[in-house]
Amino acid sequence: MAMLKKLPLLALAVMALASCNEKVNPELNGNAVTTSGTSGSPTVVPTEYYLKVEATSPLLLNYKLHRTGNNNFAAECKISSTGVALSNDAYNAEALAPTAHDDKQFDITCYYEAEELAMYMNGLKFQVSASPNTCAYVGYSPYSFYDRMPGDSSTTYTKISCDTATTSAIASAYLAGATYTTATDTQAAIDNTGVISCNDYVDSTLTAGERIRDSAVITDEDLCRFDYSKTTAAQGQDEGPNCDIGTVYVNTVSLVTSGATTTHKVTRTKVKCGGQVRNCIKGPILKESALAGMTRGTVIYDTTLDAAFSKDYELEKLATKLRSTSNEIANYRRNVASTGIDFINNYDAAYASIFSTSPNREQFDPNVMEFYSSNRRNESATPIISTANLYTATVRNGYRAMPLAGDPFMGLSLTAGTATINNTGNNIVSYRTSPFYTFFCLDGALEVKGKIRMVVREWDRIFPTDGNLEAISDYIDISPVRNTVSKMDNPLDQEIPSTPGQFSNFNDQTDWDDIIPMERTS
Repeated sequence: MAMLKKLPLLALAVMALASCNEKVNPELNGNAVTTSGTSGSPTVVPTEYYLKVEATSPLLLNYKLHRTGNNNFAAECKISSTGVALSNDAYNAEALAPTAHDDKQFDITCYYEAEELAMYMNGLKFQVSASPNTCAYVGYSPYSFYDRMPGDSSTTYTKISCDTATTSAIASAYLAGATYTTATDTQAAIDNTGVISCNDYVDSTLTAGERIRDSAVITDEDLCRFDYSKTTAAQGQDEGPNCDIGTVYVNTVSLVTSGATTTHKVTRTKVKCGGQVRNCIKGPILKESALAGMTRGTVIYDTTLDAAFSKDYELEKLATKLRSTSNEIANYRRNVASTGIDFINNYDAAYASIFSTSPNREQFDPNVMEFYSSNRRNESATPIISTANLYTATVRNGYRAMPLAGDPFMGLSLTAGTATINNTGNNIVSYRTSPFYTFFCLDGALEVKGKIRMVVREWDRIFPTDGNLEAISDYIDISPVRNTVSKMDNPLDQEIPSTPGQFSNFNDQTDWDDIIPMERTS
């Protein structure tokens, strides 16, 4: 067996050289790498240099792992070279050449197929291995996604506090004509524009046309919009993590009325939300984080001279987990699978005809998902979600809280210290996720010699055993009606008369093609 040794996390600058499309999570930045590598001179020359991933779940569960692309439904998930060692030069040359992804030799993508409920009841097992003296290091970057929307609620509110004699009408009339600042006259002016009632919170950073009253706030801490640890049943969600990194200031205007006279005083409080963006991350990344002492990123393993390398991974079944769906393991999304169906909305009736007619129906392009997860339009630095429409959406809610992710796969890259989206600059803070299970064959300088991305697909029924496995989607109806043909992307239930309902549904577990359980910008 190969001797495994975990090394410190790979530095951001190192992996950025691997490919123009490769992403390394921000927590890797600034971590030094101590490279021991292999020592001595190799005596074993393999007949085949390879890096491969294999499905190791029991055969009875009918999992299947194969390469994406036309005529690849039975192809191994393997990078290989006979007689010539894998090299960084060959990898870079291929990356720079106009080579279709399905035709690449050193950068491939594979589908791990699972039938309905297989992962839910049994989990998933796979193994990554390499031939002797092929990879000085082997890297693994697990899949991750946002379970809840993280964000920054930093802003300043005016809170109207009234004594028993001060009605909302008195408060509104008094404040409309009042000119005042805080008690010390050194803090920001209190906003007094617009209709104001007792116990209202008003976001002072918004213009008069955007400003609305927010009467749903119970305490100052409720102003941390991305802190789900205080979520109530009335808000329609279970209690969750605190993912708010913001700091909120509240200027409380206390009104006291005696007869026909109303007076006020102002106090200022600071609410530090105290959350972390990573608290909203879910997926296999969490298991590796616990074992390897990392939060997000890549685990690097040293290999042993003259010995084959292998590492087994097991993702536990989901049936016993709270709020669990197949999304925790399956990372397939048809609407970010190909340039031919780029960013098409779920439940859009037009997508079915596109699947039927598009020449890209069987061409999985991982770059589409890579760009999407970093909030970039394909082959462009233009953001999918801009600062302007982020703010527009949140302003309609009466506050300027800043979402730091667009949906479960899409995080934002911001200029450090600002809320400006930045996909190209160096001074950025990135909140991107890892949309793939990614495996790397690295040389002694931690340069990439080969890369495998794994995409796990959960079918709504059993899957076929022929070339239909190569398709991005087998949803072929041209209208959203009950579909008895589709086995992968069937959004509707098929009810069979005289059978128990729970056994008649095709789609027993939600996947990413069924629902996006997080609003994009609000």
